[in-house]
Amino acid sequence: MPLDSLIIGVLGSAVTLVVQPIMDRYHIDDPVGAVAVHGGAGVVGALCVGLFTIDQPYPKGNTLTRGQSGLFKGGGLGLFGVQLLAVISVASWAGITTWLLLAAIDKVIPIRMCIEEEILGADIWIHNIKHEIYDYNSMIEEMRREVGGLLLV
Repeated sequence: MPLDSLIIGVLGSAVTLVVQPIMDRYHIDDPVGAVAVHGGAGVVGALCVGLFTIDQPYPKGNTLTRGQSGLFKGGGLGLFGVQLLAVISVASWAGITTWLLLAAIDKVIPIRMCIEEEILGADIWIHNIKHEIYDYNSMIEEMRREVGGLLLV
């Protein structure tokens, strides 16, 4: 249904616009907004299957939802519950797997930048890209005074 698609798109967009500022407020580094788009809007999209789906037979009598429709299409909470369980399962698996892999990698090659790199940022430290809004010379001089004899770019 076209109206359902429009509603789902608006909901996904709204969640994206809400999630990104929350991540910024808690200083979670996501410069391209991947978590907001793929995580936030992805969860909305997955849950909307349990809300808006209409059971329709495909060729050879197969259906994708095994005879269930979404909550708003008279199907009850069953399909929504399945989608919610899927979201929780995938998020848990991805989070735990990512944490385990990053913890293992960190034992071999430290992932975290040193404090000087964090203060100046990867743009200047690694890529030698300077942004006009920052006074890097003052930042470097301040770090040299505090750290003592620090050699920087």
